[in-house]
Amino acid sequence: MSRPKNRPWVPRLRFPEFRDAGAWEAKEIQECLEYERPDRFIVNSDNYHQSGTPVLTANQSFILGYTNEHDGICNHLPAVIFDDFTTDMKYVDFPFKVKSSAIKILRTKEDNNLSFLYELIYRMPFDASQHKRHYISEYQHQVIRLPHPREQNKIAACLSSLDALITTLSRKIDTLKEHKKGLMQQLFPQEGETVPQLRFPEFRDAGAWGEKRLDQVCKVNPKTESLPDKFVYIDLESVEAGNLLQKNFVSRSAAPSRAQRLLKNGDIIFQLVRPYQKNNYLFNEVDCPSYVASTGYAQLRANQSSTYLYQYVHAESFVEKVLSKSEGSNYPAISSGELSKILVWLPEPHEQQKIASCLSSLDKLIAVKSRKLDALGTHKKGLMQQLFPVTDDSTQ
Repeated sequence: MSRPKNRPWVPRLRFPEFRDAGAWEAKEIQECLEYERPDRFIVNSDNYHQSGTPVLTANQSFILGYTNEHDGICNHLPAVIFDDFTTDMKYVDFPFKVKSSAIKILRTKEDNNLSFLYELIYRMPFDASQHKRHYISEYQHQVIRLPHPREQNKIAACLSSLDALITTLSRKIDTLKEHKKGLMQQLFPQEGETVPQLRFPEFRDAGAWGEKRLDQVCKVNPKTESLPDKFVYIDLESVEAGNLLQKNFVSRSAAPSRAQRLLKNGDIIFQLVRPYQKNNYLFNEVDCPSYVASTGYAQLRANQSSTYLYQYVHAESFVEKVLSKSEGSNYPAISSGELSKILVWLPEPHEQQKIASCLSSLDKLIAVKSRKLDALGTHKKGLMQQLFPVTDDSTQ
């Protein structure tokens, strides 16, 4: 339902006690926020540590590292840090130091809610076309619309409760990923070992594992006689963290020359460029179309358990071997031929399947929680679109 023309700055969704509170008021950012130069909070040395006081930047890196310097720590919280160069900003509720004088520290004036203002301003577009550098003094003249502080507090509390759920779920996912990483180090033999540190009870007396070249445990790039007339093309942008992100249908005549790997269920495509990203995929699609992968992947067709081999090629010990045979520093890459020579530890098929089932169950749990995390993020985005007003001619 569109907003009445005479009330362009009233949100579509409003808490009951504020439904008759009127339109949001126009103010310049400088009326709501004051800024402080960070001179006394700048870190002296970039020799960072694993713990201590976080050193922050406002861009995606955010926490650059940790310092043991005890002086000049910003403890007046919460605050928003703002980057003069990019207008990137971050909400901060823990003590910190900053990297450079390009970072400004923003705090509220009067009774305004900082968390609310951060959510409001963060999603506001800034026309940087006229400026090579976006000084805070320029940014502060931008006009925003905001309600009474009491309504700000209500909106901020609602969004903060969602943020808390998102943070908790994100930490659970990170914990599961770390658990799987540690488990893999114990379930596969390490350097100088012939058996893993951790073994399922029924296999503890099964003896040493065998070691074979990769091309002895799977077919590497099995020959494709011909491609179908139409297929889903999987390029290096299509896969991330074991997930197929997009399905791009192409005709054989329009397909790029790199479209050569015709896939069968159980095939693994292994990323040959920047293999440390582990953007590999275990193909198991039930729909009808054919799938063809780029030659940017090596196609692996396991002789025994494809799920075991898929888990194994993600082990840190295997990835380290791949990187040691890769060429290039910025974009390390390995050829299919060199990949084929890498040695793989292989137990008997029953033990392979047991290991694969254990690790795959963790993958499924991580995937379920990741979908919930995505859903929460989508819910928050939709909620904000209703809690924050947008004029009819706005592009926000």
